[in-house]
Amino acid sequence: MFHQVFLALLIVCILIRGVVYWRRRSHWVGSEQDKSFSSFQLRYLVVYALACTSDWLQGAYVYALYSDYGYGKKEVGELFIAGYAASALFGTFVASMADRFGRKRTVYIFCLTYGVSCATKHFPNFWVLLFGRALAGASTSILFTVFEAWMVCEHKANHFIPSLVSETFAKAVLVNGISAIAAGQAAGLIASKYGKVLPFDLAILDLCVLALLVSLMWGENYGNKSEPLQKGFKIAFHHVLSSERIRTLGFMQSLYESSMFLFVFLWTPALQNDNSSEIPHGTIFSTFMVALMIGSTVSDVLLKVLASELVLRIAFAMSVFAFLTCALSERLESTFTAFLVFEVAVGMYFPAVGTIRAKLIPEESRSTIMNIYRIPLNFLVMVVVLGNFDIRNTWKACIVIVSVALALESRLAYLLHRDHHAHELEALTGDRGCNGTNSGCSTTLRAVGGENEEYI
Repeated sequence: MFHQVFLALLIVCILIRGVVYWRRRSHWVGSEQDKSFSSFQLRYLVVYALACTSDWLQGAYVYALYSDYGYGKKEVGELFIAGYAASALFGTFVASMADRFGRKRTVYIFCLTYGVSCATKHFPNFWVLLFGRALAGASTSILFTVFEAWMVCEHKANHFIPSLVSETFAKAVLVNGISAIAAGQAAGLIASKYGKVLPFDLAILDLCVLALLVSLMWGENYGNKSEPLQKGFKIAFHHVLSSERIRTLGFMQSLYESSMFLFVFLWTPALQNDNSSEIPHGTIFSTFMVALMIGSTVSDVLLKVLASELVLRIAFAMSVFAFLTCALSERLESTFTAFLVFEVAVGMYFPAVGTIRAKLIPEESRSTIMNIYRIPLNFLVMVVVLGNFDIRNTWKACIVIVSVALALESRLAYLLHRDHHAHELEALTGDRGCNGTNSGCSTTLRAVGGENEEYI
């Protein structure tokens, strides 16, 4: 069943992507602006693909390598918790340096710290592995925030059409899926012949190539480099605490992405419990990635005609349905179908939420605020993992988590709609509507985010 589903979804993905590409090429003018934007996308996506590949090369064999070194479930859990804790604490500090010292320089730090983390896998000592896991946690904070911050800043600096940022996000999800499949297959082939440490060595080589390409293809950009690092943190926290939009976006993102992390922990035992024979992990993982790519392509199309928050609402509703099916069904086919629905929803989520982040988060504190969002995410995952809940109860927890995220999305949509209405009112009435006794209007408009208003 699993192999047939993979081939069917792969054909569907290729067909959908082909239609979208053909329609887009038919409208491509070939102007200097088009060529400049295509070049910019290429420079970003090539680098981002290598960064994702370095991550995916390791993912399939971290747990297996720890087990081969003789560590049980308790010790392995402690190592993973160390990664989440480091991501929440040290990762926030390291990645936030990007706003002050430069996003390109921080990518070099990513290459160094992730490379050292991979090198520690050669040593079976628990404390060395713990140190490596902490470095990996800090590195993933950079991966999930600084690359995006560089892209959005360059997009604005080059005065590209604001709506095109959603296209770049959708392609980034597509590239991530392709990288995951390719890296997973390469790691599996190498590990079966040369041992489970070699995929980590291949990741080091990938990171070296990444550092070289960044030096050749990327320029430097900053957030607020004139302020000391401590003040930069204060400014970022002030934005989060003073803006309901930014605050709501952060909680919504943390909740939904925590369900994604929990899904990673649960899908293997959930499918294995319903199947007496060994499940084909590689094929199933590749199927998930194809579903993710289908979701990103669907999101790319929907974002041309629907507001980002509405696409998010659809993705969240699909996720609630998927988790509800997992909690209630005991049939393998139903569970696997629900997993695929969730992966499509995740593929739709990333371009939509990235587009909203590009609108709302101030450029001066982009990397810092994005990492503040990851603090509750990591701690929420740690709480659930340490709670050691059974699979069915964890699915129920995911239903609650995503339902709350859906409620927050509705609130965010209301706030954005109100801002849009205020902009229209200002355009009709001029400054007179935002002066005197009606000062609340100007407060609303300023809260949207100064230089980012063009993205609203």
